[in-house]
Amino acid sequence: MDAAENPAEKKIREAMERGEFDNLPGKGKPLKLDDNPFVPEDLRLAYHLLESNGFAPEWIELGAEIERERARLEALLAQGTLAERRARFARLHMEVEALNRKVFEYNLRVPLPTLHKQRLKPPPDLATD
Repeated sequence: MDAAENPAEKKIREAMERGEFDNLPGKGKPLKLDDNPFVPEDLRLAYHLLESNGFAPEWIELGAEIERERARLEALLAQGTLAERRARFARLHMEVEALNRKVFEYNLRVPLPTLHKQRLKPPPDLATD
């Protein structure tokens, strides 16, 4: 016995050595982990129907759309010289604001605050003097 082994681990190890876990139902089969414990019970059927038909909850699809748009805008904000970026600033500023409205909407819908997304901020060097 390892000196760091606690009593519960010791009992489990001894039971394994005696073969008490050898004939359990489902042995050798993958675990069925279809149910997401974070989905409220009253929404599980709806989520299952969405997923089995190739859809996701609206907030997940909105989050994916935000990430695609964020990548596109960040690339545009980083491309070209400072003068070229300033020339595009007005149009990009409107697109960034539209994306930030989507982020706000997403953050209102997402079930956990840890899943909130940050707003996109244009680089400060684009501000005109």
